[in-house]
Amino acid sequence: MRLFRERLAQALEKRLAIHANAYRDVTGERGRTWITLDGEEIASFCYFAHETVSRTTDNPGGDFTKWDFGAAFGRYLDLSIEDALASENPIITGLALLDRRVGKRRLKLLAEREFAEPAKTLLDVRLAAEGLPPARGVHSPV
Repeated sequence: MRLFRERLAQALEKRLAIHANAYRDVTGERGRTWITLDGEEIASFCYFAHETVSRTTDNPGGDFTKWDFGAAFGRYLDLSIEDALASENPIITGLALLDRRVGKRRLKLLAEREFAEPAKTLLDVRLAAEGLPPARGVHSPV
C-alpha cells in the first residue's frame, strides 16, 4: 500500500483512501474492498460480483469482486505507467489515472477517451481534483 500512496497524485494524497475488510461466516470468507474520496465511498468491490453495490454507476459491466481488485492492484504496482494506462483491465487503468506520473496534459488527452467502470469514475475524480473539466461532458462525482 505504501508504494501506491507514493504514486498517488498530489491533489489526492490526503483525500483518497483504499479500504479492505474480510471476515468468515458459515459460508466461508467474505468481505469487500472500497475506495473513498473525502470519506465518501466512490467504488466498491465485494466478495461476489452480484453483491457489488456501486454508487458510481448503474453499469452492470462495472461489477468486480474484491479478488478482482486485489489481483489488479498487485499487477498495477508491477507495470510501467504506459502499460497500466493501456491495460484492458479497467481497475488497472483506473489506478493508473490516479498516478502522479500522469500529468495534467496527459489527463486532458485521456479525458477524450471512453473508459469502462471503475476507470471512468476514477478519471472524473482525478480531473476534478486537478481542477480540470470533466471528461466528455460527464459531471464529476466530486
